[in-house]
Amino acid sequence: MEEDFIQLSCFINAWDAYNEDYREQSRAQFRQFLLDVADKGPDHLIGVFKMYIKTHQIEDVFEP
Repeated sequence: MEEDFIQLSCFINAWDAYNEDYREQSRAQFRQFLLDVADKGPDHLIGVFKMYIKTHQIEDVFEP
């Protein structure tokens, strides 16, 4: 799960740093990454995003 968390963080942080061509390539890679993570099961997918949200201190997203 930690490896997927690191990859998710890299994708999100890289989008603003690169030109339009790279962003398109990155989006395609990100879509594939999400499919791969989702294939590992919903608990894994949710766990990765919860780790990201906690790390970036946006925990209130999950508050009802």
